[in-house]
Amino acid sequence: MLVSPTAAATAIEHRSIQDLRNILPELQNLNDGYILRWLRAKSGHFDETVDSLRKHVVFRNAWHLDTIDQWTPPECLEKYCGYGLLGDNEGRPILMSLLGNVDVEGLLRSVASLDYIKFSLAAIEKGMKLCEEKAKESGRPFEQLTLVFDLEHISSAHFSSKQFASSFTTLVSLFQDHYPLTLRRILIIRAPEMARIAYASITAILQDPITRLVDMPSENDKKIIVRI
Repeated sequence: MLVSPTAAATAIEHRSIQDLRNILPELQNLNDGYILRWLRAKSGHFDETVDSLRKHVVFRNAWHLDTIDQWTPPECLEKYCGYGLLGDNEGRPILMSLLGNVDVEGLLRSVASLDYIKFSLAAIEKGMKLCEEKAKESGRPFEQLTLVFDLEHISSAHFSSKQFASSFTTLVSLFQDHYPLTLRRILIIRAPEMARIAYASITAILQDPITRLVDMPSENDKKIIVRI
């Protein structure tokens, strides 16, 4: 019988979380559910969890994630980057990216790639805050996001822009390394054939836990809204 990744922490996990806090006092800003995700992502291997969380603390400090809600991003990112936060029929957060509508070449001529990545991390952090709020309601140690990519109007520029490809690849790598067990599902909707080919080409950089979450319905599948 499969155990839900968001099931209540066991007594052993509670002790491990306290031990992790003793070893890494920098975790004081992260709640127990946040730390539990890491512990479970590492299958309870304590030393691996310590090493990964130590690197994660450096990552959070480097990107100022604990105060990122105070950051004022470039105006064009707020206007044109296309992130939104919704809720599914059970109130769990959905982070939606209207990637297909983004003029990636124009956007990255206007802002630095690092700002695009930081803006995306800020959207993820907002989603994580909503997950924390939902976890308090549900009584679970943590909740998970659904990530939706809407690829309507996606163009060849999304695939030919080296700057965008580099930025997006960096973002995917950072997400995989620093947001374990964050996602329930990745839904890619209104994806034309060229997007499906492009997805097949990037699976080499995706870790298996991520690929198992990806669902890309056919363009004619009208049930996708219900299934969210």
